[in-house]
Amino acid sequence: MLGWDITVYRQLIDATGPATLFSERGSMVASWSAEWDGLRWIDALAASGAAEHLGGNGYPFTYTARAAKLLAQIVAGPPQVKTRLTFVAGGVESATHHPVCELHHDVIATCIQDEWVLIIAWDQS
Repeated sequence: MLGWDITVYRQLIDATGPATLFSERGSMVASWSAEWDGLRWIDALAASGAAEHLGGNGYPFTYTARAAKLLAQIVAGPPQVKTRLTFVAGGVESATHHPVCELHHDVIATCIQDEWVLIIAWDQS
């Protein structure tokens, strides 16, 4: 297991209800590469009833949740985000870590808290 590629989308049509496996993807909200345990946060939300696991086998897994449950956490720093390390001469790791993520703040700003978003997680292996 290398990790996960996670993408959050708005629903294209009728975001007032939970997404389904067949919901059309709208605008991308965020995308990031996560560590091997990178689904722990969304599985915890699903276990608490704050999100729904819609199924899949890792190629991909699909979830849905209300924007209010996700957006603040994603803007603060996507969960379990992978980092790229910077190396200096001689192979010594520098203290600089670069997150591997893409946040679309313009799309995030247009999301309403009650809308349901679609979360797609692809196994990187």
